[in-house]
Amino acid sequence: MREVFKDRNVLKEHMRKKAHKRVNPNNEMYDKFYIINYIEPGKSWKEREKLRRKKTSHSGSTGEDEDDDDDSEGEDNGDWSDWEDDIQQPIVCLFCELSLSGWAAVLSHMKNQHLFNYEEHTLALDFYEQVKLVNYIRRQVYRNHCIICDGEFSCRNELLKHMVAEKHIDMPQRSLWNQPEFYFPTYENDAFLCQIDDKKEEEENSEISGALDEINVLRDSALPGDHQL
Repeated sequence: MREVFKDRNVLKEHMRKKAHKRVNPNNEMYDKFYIINYIEPGKSWKEREKLRRKKTSHSGSTGEDEDDDDDSEGEDNGDWSDWEDDIQQPIVCLFCELSLSGWAAVLSHMKNQHLFNYEEHTLALDFYEQVKLVNYIRRQVYRNHCIICDGEFSCRNELLKHMVAEKHIDMPQRSLWNQPEFYFPTYENDAFLCQIDDKKEEEENSEISGALDEINVLRDSALPGDHQL
């Protein structure tokens, strides 16, 4: 089923969230749009690329003597190199520095080691609410601040001791984390965020639109000079 989005920003956010960054090179539906597939009737760009590579390997050439057309093929083909190769980034626990390669392993660690059941706490939260919650916890822990009482500590170990003793490894009040500023991650390429499940996918477009509206309000309030003409 084809989805239609109300504007470019909503479309871009959908594509980012779903990792729809490139056209699938294995989908032959798009072949008719590329001139290279009409150079030799019956021979697709994939076949031409295989032939070019075979010639290069047999001649020992570096590929620099190939014609411009073949060079562009090689460059274009390189753009698709990461389409199927899903490199698993380590996922860091929300409360300590342990990183694990699997989502289930991280959830199990937090549940057993820190007594924080992420799945249970986020059961009623949509995708963007989970993003804000995770980013809030990340920022607080990075600053050595308690996620419940905002108490400040000298190091991560002291913070964790406090949170365990006071039973503050728990779901923080909604008013603390449900703020537009927490749409933005504390750490670049936080693999934890990539694992978040959208439990209300059918409401995706309205969620994206609402999130973008909040971000725009936050941006406008931070840049008052933009309103002065």
